[in-house]
Amino acid sequence: MNGGPDLEEILSRISGAGAGPHKLQVTKPGTNEPAVRNTLVGSVTSGIAALVAHVTFWLLLAYGWFWEDLGPVAVAVFLGLWTAGFFGLPYVGYGSALFPSYVAILDVVLVFLIFKGDVRLT
Repeated sequence: MNGGPDLEEILSRISGAGAGPHKLQVTKPGTNEPAVRNTLVGSVTSGIAALVAHVTFWLLLAYGWFWEDLGPVAVAVFLGLWTAGFFGLPYVGYGSALFPSYVAILDVVLVFLIFKGDVRLT
């Protein structure tokens, strides 16, 4: 052959094949030590984004209610939409992972309603 790893060597590096994407463990070449990828950065970043989306949602809702840009019906509708997403999305495939994005969409709609669609960047 060409001196590269053969199929048996490649398969011997993989333990837990077929046990799902989170169970797959690849070892470093020539060792039994797992080749672990650092996923902490990605999970921290998405956690911060989810926190920003939620804090923004509640602040915009309070701001709109306090300054009477949103009436009681609008506040109730947004609370209902948030509650529906909170309790309903876990029943959808990967829905709980989509909840922060769902809240971010509610944030965008709140910004357009509160600021009357006139969001100036300069």
